[in-house]
Amino acid sequence: MTTQLSSLLSLMVVAALLLVLGAVIRRRGPQGFVHGLGDWTRLDASTRQRVGQVIGNILFAMAALIGGFAGYSYLHAADAQRIGVAGLLLTIGISGLTIGLLMYLLRVQKSGGKDRHGR
Repeated sequence: MTTQLSSLLSLMVVAALLLVLGAVIRRRGPQGFVHGLGDWTRLDASTRQRVGQVIGNILFAMAALIGGFAGYSYLHAADAQRIGVAGLLLTIGISGLTIGLLMYLLRVQKSGGKDRHGR
């Protein structure tokens, strides 16, 4: 097995695990997966479900980034400069999604799930 193929397979396993985890969180909600970010019992069921959908979507986006990078690095294995730039973009994308996810979870916990557009 070549190095490129083993890299492709290992990154695709990570992307598949993120897809499964995103589907589970999207279906069941975030409680149990995000310990330490507050008391989830203060939020009503619809808010927990909405948060689970947002978290699932972010994990799907991470899986897409990782899968795209795996395919790109496999197809362009001979050009190390392109793979370096793609790896940098992957790192920036994953970091941005992670920071955005944490900021979203903290904002939901602070608001207590209250509708902020009500009068």
